[in-house]
Amino acid sequence: MTGPIDHGRLHYRRAGTGPALVLVHGFLGGSSTWHGQIRRFGPTRDVIAPDLAGFGASRMAMAPDSIEGHARLVIDLVDSLGVEAFELLGHSMGGMVAQKIALMNEEIVSPIEICARDQPNACCSGSMNGPIE
Repeated sequence: MTGPIDHGRLHYRRAGTGPALVLVHGFLGGSSTWHGQIRRFGPTRDVIAPDLAGFGASRMAMAPDSIEGHARLVIDLVDSLGVEAFELLGHSMGGMVAQKIALMNEEIVSPIEICARDQPNACCSGSMNGPIE
């Protein structure tokens, strides 16, 4: 896995090759939340896990005052990386951000997965094929 990289305002982790999968962490989390998923999906996907502004390694960045603002920053990051289409997985508040991203970019977002439970490792269905460890 490559190390975290500073992209303007957003820090992110990226690993793997294949179809893109964007992981959006929950409130008070960070990209490190997704360590297990990055390891699991990296062999078959281009996994991108940003630290939302105001959280994790992006904690010093001015956080937007809305879910839409966070969504726009993630979209800007993904666009700057040249990713044309991607799947989304969001946990807790990250699920709200993922929903907004999907609504704002229906043409580039394929399956979306929302985890509302307290542990992202505890849920994952649909296109992700069961629990993630």
